[in-house]
Amino acid sequence: MVTGDNSQVVPTENVCVAEEPRILCVIRDMIDPNTAGNKKTVNLPASTSIGDVIDEISKLTRYIASSINIKYNKQVAAEMEEISLYTCAKQKLSDICMLGTRRHEFTVVEKEDTLPQKLSEIPPAPDPPSYDSVASTSSSYISGSTPANETVSTYPDSGYTYASIMLKSDTGYVGLVNQAMTCYLNSLIQTLYMTPEFRNALYRWEFDGSEDEAFKSIPYQLQKLFLQLQTSKKRAVETTELTRSFGWDSSEVWQQHDVQELCRVMFDALESKWRNTDQANLINHLYQGKMKDYVKCLECNNESARVDAYLDIPLVIRPFGSQTAYSSVREAIDAFVHPEILNDTNQYFCEKCNKKCDAHKGFKFETFPYLLTLQLKRFDFDYNTMHRIKLNERMTFPDVLNLNHLVESTTNSTECASEKVIPDPAEDSSDEGIDEGIEVENCVSGASSGSDSSSLLNEAAANSRNAQEMKGPYMYELFSIMIHSGSAAGGHYYAYIKCFIDGQWYSFNDQHVSKITYEEITKTYGGSTGSRGYYSATYTSSTNAYMLMYRQIDKQRNADFTQPDGFPAHIKQHLQNMKDKEENEKRQRELDKSMCKIKLFCYHPVKKRQIEQKLEIHKDKTLTESTEIAYKMFELEDVLPLDCCRIVKYDEYHDSLECSYEGQEEHTMGQILGGVKQAYNFDLLLETKHSDQEFQEYRPGGVTVKVYVADIENDILHDPISVRAYQTQTVNEFKKLVSNILKCPVDQMRCVLERFHSDLRFLAVPNKTLKAEGFFKSNKVYIEFSGLESVESGQFQCSRFYKLLDRHQNTIRIYVNIPSVDEVNEYMKSSYRHNKLLEDMCSSVKSTQDNNSLDVDEGISDRGSDSELDSKLKSVTLNNSHSDRSLGQCTSPTETGSEGRTSSPVGQSCSSSQETSTSAEFSLNTNYSAESGADNYNVDDVIREPVEHCDSDSEQTAPPSPGDRGINDMDTHSSKEGSENLDTDNKNESENWDNDEVTIVHEEPFKHYFNMVNRDEDIVSKQRSLTILVDKRITLGAFKAELEPFIGTDSENFK
Repeated sequence: MVTGDNSQVVPTENVCVAEEPRILCVIRDMIDPNTAGNKKTVNLPASTSIGDVIDEISKLTRYIASSINIKYNKQVAAEMEEISLYTCAKQKLSDICMLGTRRHEFTVVEKEDTLPQKLSEIPPAPDPPSYDSVASTSSSYISGSTPANETVSTYPDSGYTYASIMLKSDTGYVGLVNQAMTCYLNSLIQTLYMTPEFRNALYRWEFDGSEDEAFKSIPYQLQKLFLQLQTSKKRAVETTELTRSFGWDSSEVWQQHDVQELCRVMFDALESKWRNTDQANLINHLYQGKMKDYVKCLECNNESARVDAYLDIPLVIRPFGSQTAYSSVREAIDAFVHPEILNDTNQYFCEKCNKKCDAHKGFKFETFPYLLTLQLKRFDFDYNTMHRIKLNERMTFPDVLNLNHLVESTTNSTECASEKVIPDPAEDSSDEGIDEGIEVENCVSGASSGSDSSSLLNEAAANSRNAQEMKGPYMYELFSIMIHSGSAAGGHYYAYIKCFIDGQWYSFNDQHVSKITYEEITKTYGGSTGSRGYYSATYTSSTNAYMLMYRQIDKQRNADFTQPDGFPAHIKQHLQNMKDKEENEKRQRELDKSMCKIKLFCYHPVKKRQIEQKLEIHKDKTLTESTEIAYKMFELEDVLPLDCCRIVKYDEYHDSLECSYEGQEEHTMGQILGGVKQAYNFDLLLETKHSDQEFQEYRPGGVTVKVYVADIENDILHDPISVRAYQTQTVNEFKKLVSNILKCPVDQMRCVLERFHSDLRFLAVPNKTLKAEGFFKSNKVYIEFSGLESVESGQFQCSRFYKLLDRHQNTIRIYVNIPSVDEVNEYMKSSYRHNKLLEDMCSSVKSTQDNNSLDVDEGISDRGSDSELDSKLKSVTLNNSHSDRSLGQCTSPTETGSEGRTSSPVGQSCSSSQETSTSAEFSLNTNYSAESGADNYNVDDVIREPVEHCDSDSEQTAPPSPGDRGINDMDTHSSKEGSENLDTDNKNESENWDNDEVTIVHEEPFKHYFNMVNRDEDIVSKQRSLTILVDKRITLGAFKAELEPFIGTDSENFK
């Protein structure tokens, strides 16, 4: 355990520190990523002031107390609440920490708009030297001006926490957020941004399209991003809008691409967008060079060539088939232009010589671009193992690159001047080793056996020599190194970029921007000691340079960055718009920090259902003002007056009223809700009442009772009201409470508690407490006070009151889809024609049988043959009826275990009601009379009114969702059983087609409740639907019989 120095901790007076309880504080530093996983602990007396705790934690984590924020993670119920120690500095530690808890978590995080500062133990290092020219840059490397123990920053820039994105790096540069795998994009964008000529040209271009076109314009989004990088005060900005202009979706940001490939694609897109504008030739003007692809005959020196343009030069790390890699960029460039000899069987046919001759084939550089891009081909394919590999061999590159010797026009002009130069013997002795800033003692892959100091001196000497030989147009200075860290299977991209203003190198690693030294650059050469086999080359992660950017040294062309004062007018306007947007967002963030967000419910008096809204209210708004806002939110202006509404504490899960806020009308919502929090463990309810009623006071610890008034005379239940009761009250006191609210007589009041479904308890003992009767946090009670019947507790189940409640508990809501009127009429007509055809066939068969009865004798009677024929015909009819296409659709039923039918709960609003959905279908049956006049049948003639009407609570349920299941009573015989019954020998001889029934309807002992409450018809399809309240104990046959008048045909035709 790491304990702090408690000498500065001052306990409360008159308290013995040895005897008072102590609190174990566990501190986690979330600012410094190097220590984010480590915890520090200190054991403090409970009487320690919070101010002393802040000082103690600051010393322990070595931060200046005023530059950080310390939060305590307090456990409140099932949630974790964050408390800033600075808001309660005058309190004691025991006031916020509960005694008895073993560990208390404290977190050190960044303070908004303040840079965290460490307690420095050594004096800060001097500022890095300024580099005014390439020559001074090179000389600084030789002198070693960067000390080994230099402290670049007192704050670790490489660290990134959830809050650090809001704080700009002390380097003055802004990073880019990595969306998923867009690090390759970030390194390229930062390189383009740090190129003055590209950035200035992009600012000069003005977008003149519409707002919709702006989202798809790559140069506009790139211009906008550059402006954010230059002016934003954030640590990092997003690239989402730029990638969206590429046409990428959210999944493509998870795909890592090649930097060089992306560079070409982006340049092509920019050229396409800039066509017919002033910037049409910008890419070619800055990045394009010319190269000659030639073949030269060695006999007549005739040369056949063509000139091609290029944007980058690909340099091979290791030649094909070779085991030795090039040691430097200079060597790789020389190999790139080294001609291939065409001889032997591969001779070149020279048209001038008119024969095949030996020849040279290769490339020559005509011109080099202003901005030179060198791609180091680190990735290759191993044909021996058939695997993609990464070449991690060491390849050095200079800070100043001389390419004049590669262009013929400049070579001749500099030869004479170079001959007059008398080389220094000291330099000449090491010419071969320092020309490219490398050692040549061991040029094989991964060879670097010299000391680091010697290597650095050689590299610095090479840079100094190149700077002194700045003769000719093609002298280049390195300003960007794009690095790949990883293997062929994947990795990470970032960039080292030099600022042209002060010559300082910076690391741009996604969100993090930090200064680096020249030693860090040398580490990107790659390579390692010892030999490596295939396995390590393929899978070993390594960090090395992947792409290099050079700028031509030309004082006339080298530009400086355009500062905000020199921005074009359209950029200034765009910058102002961005600032206004950021100000609005900042104000909104500040406002959000003061907004209390909590769920608010209200049972709407007109809509007859509970509505949920999200209440966002400022913490300084009073309860009265919040009530008025909620009153308008639920649109109650035309329903009831404002003084009939109030806000109370509510538990939506248990449907329970927790407490009311009497006397706190002028208190702020911050005081009532306990401050601004991310989430609350309770809700609010906008309670309403009638004008002649008074609000009841709800004290904590009570129970909520939903009171339903039963009207046994009209056989209905009225809408419930909420009553606040206490478990210590007696049944008689509860009746008086309800009587005062409903203005009803208490003498004739009967109360029934529904503890569970189908569990009705008659409250017959006046002096029994509600707790003893089984009241819980939320309850449902039915009352009746008409005085029409006087029932003792033993006779309650025989009363009309009980029958009404029993029916209410077993009532379900069913949605029935039935065919249209035209479909029913068409079905009836086809049924009539079908039956008529069967009758004609039957008559013809019987007539033929009577004529041939004397010739055919198989030992059976005519009656028996007739019976057998009838059975066959009936079987055919039944099979036809099951193969007919139904005129409706039916949902898949799931049967209950008791009655073989399904039921689904109605919802929270009424636990005794259930909802189901089903469809009516037809089965072609022969139970149809020819005299019924089917051709003139009309369904509308037989539609009748509902059997019963009731304004029960179950009518308030919402229609089912499309996924709700239907119900079906399976009180029928299967068709197979029907066929078997038709073939039995015990059938009555007088049995005919009209008496055959597939469905057997059992008589009910009494009529169950059935009420059609709504009927709809689709305007287009004419499909009809019914909403029916029905007793779930009704049989399927009785239910079908009730549906007959609404469908327009007999239930025997239903499926």
